[in-house]
Amino acid sequence: MARRIIRGVRVATPRGIEPASVFIDEGRIVYVAGYEDTPREAQAEELGKSVLMPGLIATCESDAAGVRDDALMSGITTLTPGVTPGIAASEVSLFLSTRWTQMRERDQRIEMLVEELCTKAAQTSGLSESKGKIATGHDADLVIWNPEYTVTGTQPLLFGLIRQVIVAGRTQIEEGKRI
Repeated sequence: MARRIIRGVRVATPRGIEPASVFIDEGRIVYVAGYEDTPREAQAEELGKSVLMPGLIATCESDAAGVRDDALMSGITTLTPGVTPGIAASEVSLFLSTRWTQMRERDQRIEMLVEELCTKAAQTSGLSESKGKIATGHDADLVIWNPEYTVTGTQPLLFGLIRQVIVAGRTQIEEGKRI
């Protein structure tokens, strides 16, 4: 039995956004099943209308000591405070919100965001065998976010809020705070 099961009606699988259950054990996705295919005795985490997507992958520059560092931000492991110097949880959320807002304005779907920030980025970085998809055998580096959330106090308005960042199957950030 998996140690952690996350299930929701909007899971970004390789087939698109669909209802699914994601079974996680020892930091890896061990099985992806239909939403209703979770054993009754299992205690699955319900996402409601939030989206479960693979961890973000991007390149960043660190100005620590004036040195340029093209660090890989995979599964947001290097985006979490304490892992990459100068990167805060709020910056990760702002990055995702800004990009999602731009895509929304062009009537693009969540699937396109996942393709750009996760799948294609993993391929370009040479990590597609273990990252960039919610699929059996891939790392359980995941993001749970609410794409409808309106970020207040920003001009222009931004959309999307990260609820949880999961690295190797363990929650690292929840509701903007490092665990």
